[in-house]
Amino acid sequence: MSNIRKHLILAVIAVSVISNYSSATSLSIENEYDLTGISYPNLDFDTSTSTDSIAFYTQRLRVSISGKFSPELEVFTKFQMLGVVGSSNPWQQFNWQKNYPYPNMNFQPFIENAYMKAYGFEDLPIELTIGKQPLEYGAGLIISDNDAGINALKLVVNYPFELRTEIFTAKLKENFFQSSDLDLQGVVAIYPLNDKKLEIGFFEERDFTGTPYVQGLTSKLTNKINKIYYDLRYSKQGKTGHYFVELAYQKGTIDLQDGTNMILDGKAFSAQVFMTNEKSRIGKVTAFGNFSASSGDQNPTGTSAGNIDESFNPSFSRRYNGLKKKGWGEYFSSSFSDCLWDVPRDAATGIPNYSGLGVIGYGLDFSPWFGWTFGIAQYGYSASESINTNAPKLSGGSISIGGSGASIESLGGILVSGDLTKKIYNLGGELNLTMSYTYSKYLLFKFGFLRYTPPVFAEIWPRSETTEAFTFETNFKF
Repeated sequence: MSNIRKHLILAVIAVSVISNYSSATSLSIENEYDLTGISYPNLDFDTSTSTDSIAFYTQRLRVSISGKFSPELEVFTKFQMLGVVGSSNPWQQFNWQKNYPYPNMNFQPFIENAYMKAYGFEDLPIELTIGKQPLEYGAGLIISDNDAGINALKLVVNYPFELRTEIFTAKLKENFFQSSDLDLQGVVAIYPLNDKKLEIGFFEERDFTGTPYVQGLTSKLTNKINKIYYDLRYSKQGKTGHYFVELAYQKGTIDLQDGTNMILDGKAFSAQVFMTNEKSRIGKVTAFGNFSASSGDQNPTGTSAGNIDESFNPSFSRRYNGLKKKGWGEYFSSSFSDCLWDVPRDAATGIPNYSGLGVIGYGLDFSPWFGWTFGIAQYGYSASESINTNAPKLSGGSISIGGSGASIESLGGILVSGDLTKKIYNLGGELNLTMSYTYSKYLLFKFGFLRYTPPVFAEIWPRSETTEAFTFETNFKF
């Protein structure tokens, strides 16, 4: 489709939507455009090859229109366009890229959000949101729409003493029979404690669509996948910083068409802290620390231990930022279940060599001059389980990027397994150097140098040279 036709379609849609907002008492229109250049000179950890060198630009445009028709009724619409500049297809080399949540990625417009929010029915302290809406809790460790929107109905009830509950039910796939649909539902209780907040959540995925359960090279058809999550999150927001601690449990069953079933029993936790000094000698300084871990599948062949899968693997966690991978670290971009690269697999069985990913990271951003911000961050990655018990484990008392690791990460393995002797596996480390310039509140430029070093273990990582990436980003809002 030509650019003229694209812009014409978008203009027609925008005019149509705006005309429907003509009776609103207030109207707001916001636009955001992001252009990102990415260069990966060495994706296969081998500098002697050049076929793995990739470079491209991605672009993303989001247009939001909101209007209030009365103090009790608000309507919101957001359009999104994203894609690779000069290409009708995105870069799709790794498994996570095969599951983008966006309906199209060729810079054609699609509806990210379209919902209405009503307040105070009969003066009751409730809010009702209906339609395709943003849906994310906490840092998105369990539930996130990944900026694609989710068709849901959400009810918020405000109680005395500032207690609040949020109840939602979402439809992900509709096959016209409840026994063939994919649904997501949950309830969250939120209770503020001065500058602190306690959140308790219950979430459930019910998948009757026949989604395969994959174990290595074997893909097993399912009758039903029922994942249940219990989530506890404690956070504090202060003048000089904030922190949160989150603990999650995954339960449930996967009913296979061969008559057997898989029992789910995963655990994960994440702790992050951010501290800010507005008036240091080098300007504004923000420091952060992150410590996260999850349980892995102790028996991925599923031939014993009652067919239990201990890996923590939510289907709708935060994993995408447009066409970029979202995770811990700008390059490796780890989540609890995946990273930028596909997790290395055993040659014979195809089973991933690692499961139950975790991270320990820390960093510093500082602004010595007006508009300029420099950042440095380091991450050490780990896995709680490996099918190759000879794989390098973390030990010692200090973080070594791409080296021996840190004993505090072994604490993560102990917490998710309950085994005081638990040692976890080394997945290498990363260094991020960034520089950004804020030209105005509307325009930002950002540059990044990223370096990842994999473990040295030829059985899993036949090539293990350090790999770098370079990024350039322009973001403007209008």
